[in-house]
Amino acid sequence: MSETRKKISRFEQLRERAAATGKPSVTDNYVLGVDDGFDPPIVIAKPDLDKQETLFYLNRGGDAFGLLREFVGNDDYDRIKAAIKDDPHADALLVEIVKDITDHFAGKGASDVPGGSKAS
Repeated sequence: MSETRKKISRFEQLRERAAATGKPSVTDNYVLGVDDGFDPPIVIAKPDLDKQETLFYLNRGGDAFGLLREFVGNDDYDRIKAAIKDDPHADALLVEIVKDITDHFAGKGASDVPGGSKAS
């Protein structure tokens, strides 16, 4: 029993350490709204841990298209692509959108680091 108690205690210590090292977690949705040309708005909720894992590997592979699709889902991905496809810098614009979403949830500069680490 003391072995189980020790494991729980260690886990709680790790939880406390993790909470102390990070900035407060952003829970506000990221919204591309009417002012951005999207009616109805595109609302992106903070990714859960499973989605964060997928996003990590897509980011590590440099797949901006896959990142955007994972963040918004297929229908909204198609809406965003349709909205930017005729822009002469559509590819760079798509990357900037992904960076902005990533920075919103993980902290400014997080999209500059492979894996989207929190900015210091």
